[in-house]
Amino acid sequence: MKKTLAVAALCCAAMGMNAEVVATYDFNNTPSFFPYLQAPIPEGMGITGNFDFIQKDGSTTLEGAGQWSGAKLMEKDAEGVFVTQTTDLRISLGDGCIYTKDAADGKYKFEGDEIDYTEPFIGWNNGGPTRVTWMAGWGSEDEWKDANYNAFNAENWVSTRHAIQFSRNDHSATRKATYIQFPEVQGPFTVTYYIASVSDTKRNKEQKLMCRVVPVANDTEIEEKAATVDVPYADIADKRYYKYSYSYDGTDKVAFRIGANGAVMALFHVVVESGVSGIENIIAPVEDENAPVYNIMGQRVGKDYKGIVIKNGVKYVQK
Repeated sequence: MKKTLAVAALCCAAMGMNAEVVATYDFNNTPSFFPYLQAPIPEGMGITGNFDFIQKDGSTTLEGAGQWSGAKLMEKDAEGVFVTQTTDLRISLGDGCIYTKDAADGKYKFEGDEIDYTEPFIGWNNGGPTRVTWMAGWGSEDEWKDANYNAFNAENWVSTRHAIQFSRNDHSATRKATYIQFPEVQGPFTVTYYIASVSDTKRNKEQKLMCRVVPVANDTEIEEKAATVDVPYADIADKRYYKYSYSYDGTDKVAFRIGANGAVMALFHVVVESGVSGIENIIAPVEDENAPVYNIMGQRVGKDYKGIVIKNGVKYVQK
């Protein structure tokens, strides 16, 4: 196991030699991020408590969306099935406003102004929005602590205080459609993100650790470049976050989305690094067909195991 991890660590170090951090989203104190939530706002919101962008009944809590201000974004049809009322809203994490798609030109606007795509925003696909909550004070800034809503261990820890949670709701959306879209980055680039599963004692017991990252060009997801995390509940520590990375190998400029992909998920921290093309300098280890296979917890597993595994220093999904 130590040998496998050492090879993986060497590869990461080599890839990072030419890398440059171009953006960090810590949901905390990045100067250009979350000015809406950092500004003085009513007690119980923002830095003084949790804040629902989309409530569990599917309605928005923010003003400025015209007919959709405070309205439910999911409603039952004649057969009693919840359906998406609109996909034409985007909630800016830069100013907290809800931008509506203009029927005339297809652009997202608030009081005539277009949304600023240099700031992240919350959106959703046809599956409809799930509850999205900004969770205050979940992490730690000084050092790793052995506590809920902190990292699984010191190696997975990052200095951060808050998270955005894709949570349960009262309708049938499966948390697959809602996402946060981050600004465009010139490829190739790597995204390092920190995610946790969050189970409860009622509806969402034993949640997997799930996530989907997908690049976006011209407002269209590049599905063939998407990557998912899908780890069984038995293989994770609930209410602890883990460090993952996603690499985009294209040379064009694309945005990217991070979503929960099905389970309740908390997103704690995102770091974007550009200029990772130094990978060609890596001498790949010789692959051993008989090499042992481990899960992400470092436990040796067999061929029947399903989920993310590491073999010969390479991480992949075994189905």
